[in-house]
Amino acid sequence: MGSKQSKRSSKIGKESSAVAPAPTYFPNTEGHYNSFEDSSGSTLPQQGISRTASQAFRAGSSEAVQAVLTRVEALAQKRVRDGFSEFNFSLGVLNCFLVTFTFCAYPQHFWILFLAESCVLFPLKIVTLSRTKPLNNVLYLLDYCWVTNMAGTIFLFF
Repeated sequence: MGSKQSKRSSKIGKESSAVAPAPTYFPNTEGHYNSFEDSSGSTLPQQGISRTASQAFRAGSSEAVQAVLTRVEALAQKRVRDGFSEFNFSLGVLNCFLVTFTFCAYPQHFWILFLAESCVLFPLKIVTLSRTKPLNNVLYLLDYCWVTNMAGTIFLFF
């Protein structure tokens, strides 16, 4: 049994020595990573690399960050053109506070606020969705939430 184990270990040793290790980068006397060591241990110069690793990382990171910021800014401009703005967002948040306050402080009058907002916001949403492309966004109004709110509005009218 000992001979089988030694044969296996010798096979393993032969297989692992056949695979050459990956080249490793190391700093030269100036601190630049412009040389690497191959499997034989000899040093081969890398041409065109004259920055330290941290400088290369910072340069690559700043380029990536600039690209992301440019894309985010373009998306922000598109959102503003589509109607999203700080003013509209603030108006929506204030509306949430108004609805909550009315529901808690004056529940007997909540239906008036709901009816008034529904008469303005539902047609606005329908017009906005009918102008979008593709036109099948109008089917979004068949969602359970929209159907029940529209049914509640119709019920309050009649």
